[in-house]
Amino acid sequence: MTTWPVKVGALCLAVAGATGVLTFVVVTRFAPGERPRDPRITEARGRFGW
Repeated sequence: MTTWPVKVGALCLAVAGATGVLTFVVVTRFAPGERPRDPRITEARGRFGW
């Protein structure tokens, strides 16, 4: 049996994990106070918030 599918899968999981960690660090460290500037974006619209 070949082991390349296992290696490719491990590489994909490693890249996905690194991307998730990088996204988490950027969101929590570099841009923690970013908020929508337009209040119309966050206001509730009707019963279901649309």
